[in-house]
Amino acid sequence: MAITPRIFWRNPAALAVASITMFGLSVFCSHHLQFDCNKANTQASAKVGVYEVPCTEVSERLGPQKNWTEMHWAVYTQCFHDRQDWRLGESIAGEGLLKFPSSEALTNMKAYSQIRQGDYRDAIDTLETGLDRFTPTDGTTENNLAWAGLWVENYSLDRARRLYQTSLRREANVCEVMHTGMMVEFGIAQRTEAYARAEALQNYQALRWRYQEECESRMNSGTRDNFVEVAGAIALNHEVDKMMGISYNLQTSRDLRLVVRARDSHFNAMEFTDLCVEAMPTQLDLRSQCSEAFELRAKRLANGEKDARLLIRR
Repeated sequence: MAITPRIFWRNPAALAVASITMFGLSVFCSHHLQFDCNKANTQASAKVGVYEVPCTEVSERLGPQKNWTEMHWAVYTQCFHDRQDWRLGESIAGEGLLKFPSSEALTNMKAYSQIRQGDYRDAIDTLETGLDRFTPTDGTTENNLAWAGLWVENYSLDRARRLYQTSLRREANVCEVMHTGMMVEFGIAQRTEAYARAEALQNYQALRWRYQEECESRMNSGTRDNFVEVAGAIALNHEVDKMMGISYNLQTSRDLRLVVRARDSHFNAMEFTDLCVEAMPTQLDLRSQCSEAFELRAKRLANGEKDARLLIRR
């Protein structure tokens, strides 16, 4: 998924910020709170009656909530994100926003939680409100808003284009933003003709080559989010080839096969239909084409068929 799950700060605590954003909560905890957050998350949750209260030790180490800064609320929210408890992550970030309504970090954490739950309209509302309250210091807010818009029918793709392009101007080499841009430009190409379609496809191809060069290798990182994101981009490349009248693209064919192999190596329980539901935003309406492309390559691989090769005569 083309989400930029990084948190950036505008307060002076740069070292703590880097610990949270670059290395995760466990590094922040060990260096700044002197305990192991991951251990706390899994082993030290308190119980009240029959109900587990997660992240209790994190909250206790942070001290009384009345004294919490923006950073404290973000650390507590991150604890729930690490547990993939998106509902409570949304709730805690929302509480923090009541105290710090102009927090760029908490706005993105709340919206990230909402996106993870599939609550795209709520995420749009959260991020639009954020843009009214602060000027972003990086491309996270605009990227995540453009991405959420792709999952909501009738969200303006022209607006999504402006958002992802603004995000790219802030951060030119972020894979998630390039990926979002590819999705947006394809959506525009689907709905337009003549010059407008040509412009969208030109924009798409420029992003495509950069993404292939800089980002596709992440597919084999073993991380589910990276795999789903790259697989979606490769399936989209296949559809763009067809839109441009290219009956066979050697690179795309090989990339489709690489997705099948990566799925088999790292996520063999994942069905291609489920992959494509997760990878392809609602507005693009490409889920069946996506799964068919991968299933066809999987069948050919199982039958021992090889990719076509270019024959160069001298």
